[in-house]
Amino acid sequence: MFKLIPSDPQRREAALRRAKTVVENAPADRKSTKDDLGWGIGQVIFMPKLYTADAPLNSASEINKLKETLLLKGFNPKSVNVLINRMQRGEIAFANGLTDEERMSMTEQDLARLISHGNLLNKNLKGVNNIEQQRLIASSADRNFKRCYLVSHARQYNINGRENQSVILNDLRNANIEKYPSKGYNTGAKQRCNRYLTQLRAGRNPDGGLYAYAQRRENGRYMGFDVERFSGLNTNNASSVDLLFARNCADSAATLRTSGGCLTGIKQALIGSGAVSDAEMRNFNNAFQLAKFLEKHPERFQEIKYVQLSDNVVREFTASDVEYLPAGYIVVYGNRSRTDVPGHAGGSTGNGQIAADEFDNANWDNFASKSAGQNGKGEHGYVRVFRLNPDYYTVQNGRLVPKS
Repeated sequence: MFKLIPSDPQRREAALRRAKTVVENAPADRKSTKDDLGWGIGQVIFMPKLYTADAPLNSASEINKLKETLLLKGFNPKSVNVLINRMQRGEIAFANGLTDEERMSMTEQDLARLISHGNLLNKNLKGVNNIEQQRLIASSADRNFKRCYLVSHARQYNINGRENQSVILNDLRNANIEKYPSKGYNTGAKQRCNRYLTQLRAGRNPDGGLYAYAQRRENGRYMGFDVERFSGLNTNNASSVDLLFARNCADSAATLRTSGGCLTGIKQALIGSGAVSDAEMRNFNNAFQLAKFLEKHPERFQEIKYVQLSDNVVREFTASDVEYLPAGYIVVYGNRSRTDVPGHAGGSTGNGQIAADEFDNANWDNFASKSAGQNGKGEHGYVRVFRLNPDYYTVQNGRLVPKS
């Protein structure tokens, strides 16, 4: 019989950490491990049989090991059996396999969430016969569970100087929407993108990015990320600096529509808004490298590591918080290994989307690319978020300029 070995504090701490730290000096031949810094924890797929790729079922031995672990931890046997039966029927799967960290870090509250989200999903799927709609409902269940899970496991801190690295998230139910003008905002980004549009669409200078979204939802290769129609900027919790940059990002995305040049889009937004010079953007060609540039200039860009819960308390920022960012934040996705795929980058709209050379639904961290050898952003990735420093920039004549 499997013997439960109590996890020591260091191991448990590693298992519960979010994907926040970039591994800069990994050996060139190293592939990111499934449980590197706990990124694999909580990556649950509901109704994986709806998908034709990137949604593997767990093996019988994994499922049995999970059952033994949960029972030895003293969880309610009835609840354990509900989860195990659903896994055996292929209704729930853990995307990264059931690692020791996954099993050891699971709480009874996590078990209850898995069951309640599964119950709600089964209710929502009743009477729905269109498979594309079924996938939309199932992926929404994945995302909602992930958010509950990550937020519940995120560590909390007293402010103690962390206020400059924290963000107040938007409530998307109470959005104050600024619709995109019929002719765009005519920002510096729009002017730059129009100038280079022919060249960019021809693929001669697509700085970076990896969109392979065409028909992915319809054919079952959809795991969360997709390009969408722009739903407008949410002005809640956004300063004048944030909004000016967000409008530049929207103009980049609406003008380019290049599918693969996300870094080009965010570069043109940064340059067109006045946040950086053209010369500063010439030294890298992969989206994940943008984070390295931003962190080298903390006077201009603040990295967001926490979510503000009250006047005195913050918690860790998690990947599920991205879609709730206010407008005008810079989001960078990458991979932990040294042999990094291009990554993804864009500006938040405050309304659940990311704008770069297209508008997408901010669920990029759910996407794994077969062309990248299953080493895409996905469950092996990280996300970093930055904000233009409001103490450094001000708005003058439609551009960002340093405060004197």
